[in-house]
Amino acid sequence: MDRRLFAKLCLGTVSAPLFAIEKPKEQKEETKVFLTIDDGWHYKKTILEMADHYKVPLNMFIIGKIIEEDPTVWQKAIEKGHMLGSHSQHHPKFSKTDKKTIYNDFKEYQKCVVNTLGKESFEKIKYFRFPYGDRGKGEVKTTAEGIISDNGWHQSWWTMDLSFSSNGYGVKAFKSPQDQLRKFVSSVKSVNVPLFHFKDPDVRALELVIQYGLSKGYKFCRLDSEKHIV
Repeated sequence: MDRRLFAKLCLGTVSAPLFAIEKPKEQKEETKVFLTIDDGWHYKKTILEMADHYKVPLNMFIIGKIIEEDPTVWQKAIEKGHMLGSHSQHHPKFSKTDKKTIYNDFKEYQKCVVNTLGKESFEKIKYFRFPYGDRGKGEVKTTAEGIISDNGWHQSWWTMDLSFSSNGYGVKAFKSPQDQLRKFVSSVKSVNVPLFHFKDPDVRALELVIQYGLSKGYKFCRLDSEKHIV
């Protein structure tokens, strides 16, 4: 190397670098939200119209006997891109019943969905959610988990309960949609599976969560579009 150039390099008098080093850009981790709603008793049309308005998919765990009451609502929801998951036929507490009852409930649920929504809709079900989050125990638990596995379903859980809050006295329903939104905001991670029910104030809180998520650029997804969801 020329001595004069070497001296300039050492003294810092050469303004242009010999080559450019680009620092890798930091990639912002994508935040995903899987909106899950259980049961189906109330505000079904309001909630579905809301989801369609904001163009976000819902993951619906609807009780079989509710599907029987008005299958058209749920058929339209499926056609518009929402996901249907299994939530049993009669919503029993698995820990409070027996093996035969659980077996019959699953059998009734399959018959219900096939007869009302079609065999194809039943075959597209990929997730099961235990009523009350109660898996039962002993033979009941073994029977239920065996049937779930045989159907090729995954057990669906949630990362945050936005229907019921826990306190020193146990579990109680939220009364304020603003409280539900605050819990969502304070609990957000990269993957979020909030639990709602088809009831009030969940119907109002759901819209607040959707609005907040869209304003932050969150991605709303179907559970069956991913492989690693809780």
